Amino acid sequence: MNRPLRGPYRVVLCDVGETLVHYKRSFSATISAEAERLGAYVSLSEVRRIADDEYDRAIRDPAARGSSADAERSRAFWQGMYAAMGRRLGVNDPALLAQRLFAEFSTVESYDAIDGAREALMRIRAAGLKLVAASNWEPWLVDLLDHLDMRESFDALAVSGVIGIEKPEAAFFERTLEIAGAARDETVHIGDSFYADVQGAWGVGLDAVWINARNDPPQACPTVTTIGEAADAVIAASRNGAA
Repeated sequence: MNRPLRGPYRVVLCDVGETLVHYKRSFSATISAEAERLGAYVSLSEVRRIADDEYDRAIRDPAARGSSADAERSRAFWQGMYAAMGRRLGVNDPALLAQRLFAEFSTVESYDAIDGAREALMRIRAAGLKLVAASNWEPWLVDLLDHLDMRESFDALAVSGVIGIEKPEAAFFERTLEIAGAARDETVHIGDSFYADVQGAWGVGLDAVWINARNDPPQACPTVTTIGEAADAVIAASRNGAA
């Protein structure tokens, strides 16, 4: 299935994690350093492979649905995933690794805006488009956007930990459209996950742009590699009615 950008659009929904905001350091390097402290010495490439594998496995597990929609479930989801990484890495205390990683990865000071993100949001707003954050994240995403001086870039926020529903569930996008005050045919979604963002948006009849910054295998959908390119694509479609 391919759903080209048709436009014109009035509203842009935008994912946040790994689309606009990322961890300041390297996830893999941080996991590797903490694993070494607990007795595991594994190459960085192997840490990266295991981390990516466990993350992909976790988000595709139906039992994990709603993991960021509730604080306790979120903690259990992330610590469970980090502990699974620890067992595969061979650390001597996977539970302690999970606690340390969760603490590191859940503070606003650990994150920064992706290069070009602020400028891309400014261009979208300058083009006269309504901009809504649409993200799977705990409620502290609001604090993070304030910390990064990005909150004012958005007309509204749809955060799974606040509304109690996650992408790719259709109900997440339905609720986000309500928050945005938007119709499907005037709305486009931008995100870095083909599974959660693109397929989720398609599931309710929305157009979507995939930011494939990790050089994952290609998919039959509108694809770019940066948030700047994504902004250019939706702005062009909004002006021309097609892209």
